[in-house]
Amino acid sequence: MKKFSFSVAPFNDICSIYTIVIHAWMCKDTHMENIIELAKAKVRQYPVELILIGSAVCAILISTLLYFQSKDQVLGANNGVENEETEIHPLPQAKVFKVDIAGSVNKPDVYEVTPSARLKDLLVLAGGLSEDADKDYFYRNINRAQPLTDQEKIYIPSKQEVYNGLFHENEHSIVVLGPTTSYAEKPSTGKININTAVLSELMELSGVGTTTANKIISNRPYKSVNDLVTKKVLSQTIFNKIQDSIEL
Repeated sequence: MKKFSFSVAPFNDICSIYTIVIHAWMCKDTHMENIIELAKAKVRQYPVELILIGSAVCAILISTLLYFQSKDQVLGANNGVENEETEIHPLPQAKVFKVDIAGSVNKPDVYEVTPSARLKDLLVLAGGLSEDADKDYFYRNINRAQPLTDQEKIYIPSKQEVYNGLFHENEHSIVVLGPTTSYAEKPSTGKININTAVLSELMELSGVGTTTANKIISNRPYKSVNDLVTKKVLSQTIFNKIQDSIEL
């Protein structure tokens, strides 16, 4: 069996050939054909060595490309993980509605409720209906399941206010009154109703001019004729003059 021997001498020759070719190309050597012929001769002389050198160079190039490609992928993945870890998502803030409830409730005020709250929930916050609330009117006409809206105003009427006609029954509701319950119109007594009288009617009262009549109207509703004094709408002197001429 023929023994294969390998010598480093061909590598030196090949390197010298590359040097000569590059020099000739750079210097525009006119003997380029002679150099090419010399290179062909060396190729025929060392075919195995050239194949090994070419394979080694290709392997080095491929390994280098794969290394840098995998490095870029790892860096990109790490950057993605860092961005995910450092990105902060603010928590959504819960929205609230502010609703004003007044009238015949125990704790009239402005309350904060959630968008899903109903009138029934607002009444609980307000301490429920007060003693002077007209519960019959309330349960017939007001829907406790109605949703609330932001900046809404809810007013619960009293028995006296309903009796005086300041509030009317819902035209879509069915009203069934018992034999002892009556909300018939109040018979005329010739007195002036301080809750419903217009400006000209109030000015017919003794000592009441335009300014005082407007004060009476702006401070409505009144639960008692004495509220004219407690609310500082009239002085005690004027009230004593007209108290027999006014009513609710």
